[in-house]
Amino acid sequence: MSRLVVWNLKGTSLEFPVRCRVMSLYQATRKTLTRNALLLITLLGVVACGKPSSSALDTPNPSLDTCQADSDCVVAIRVDVCCSCPEVTTYARVRATEGVEIYIPGRNYGTLRPARCAQVDCAPCPPRPAGAICRSGQCRAPETVLEILTACPDCYIQAAQAAYQEGNSQQAIDFCTQSTLEQQFTCFSQLFNAALDVKRLDEAEQLCRQYLDQDVGSCLRTLALKWASVDDRRAVALCNELDPADARHFGCMLDIALVIKPRNQGRALEICEELPSDEAELCRQEVMRE
Repeated sequence: MSRLVVWNLKGTSLEFPVRCRVMSLYQATRKTLTRNALLLITLLGVVACGKPSSSALDTPNPSLDTCQADSDCVVAIRVDVCCSCPEVTTYARVRATEGVEIYIPGRNYGTLRPARCAQVDCAPCPPRPAGAICRSGQCRAPETVLEILTACPDCYIQAAQAAYQEGNSQQAIDFCTQSTLEQQFTCFSQLFNAALDVKRLDEAEQLCRQYLDQDVGSCLRTLALKWASVDDRRAVALCNELDPADARHFGCMLDIALVIKPRNQGRALEICEELPSDEAELCRQEVMRE
């Protein structure tokens, strides 16, 4: 858990407990913002994340943390903070800890959280644990495909992640296609991010184009940034697939130029020149900035 710090124009701040998510605001259209404002928003995030705060569930206590059987384990969620996610713990820990509830999928926990949480925009949680099992005296989430589907036969998102981590990409895709239509985009997005994490960029591109076509612009920009340190021409080609009228096109090209700048400033400036004149000038200014 981190703390969300939001500054207003007077320089004062508000602070909230929150999972760390620094998001670029460069998602607005050019119709509503000046290009100077767009550049500023591209370079600045809207939140600053501080050091993680402690969780009552994370404080070791042997008398509360050990288990004898799966029935001693449970998926729980903290409701004393704004941006918590389901996690595995023991029934004993839930009974002994205030502000912790047994997690029930689909239940709305908003009314149980502090009132200030209504003003906090939390990042999405990762897929919830597919259940809770006891192994070697400790509760944990199911990890293998077999464990996941035994504990939760419909947990295809979690099974897809496990299959991918086990090296079975096709099985992972098959699990995603078995999930509900509402879950499929999330499932394939998780696979896309997993492919990026292990630098399987060709595989990530396939997932982007075949299964994330409803938001292909976002995954192409993310993919281009990964390619920038490997093959900048391919990265630029991916950026150029975005509509020049889409604000993400300028952001994508600027991102690539700034990644390349430390090792080849000349090449970074060449990338800026591929933009329309006014955007090219903004790009050059940032590349030349010390």
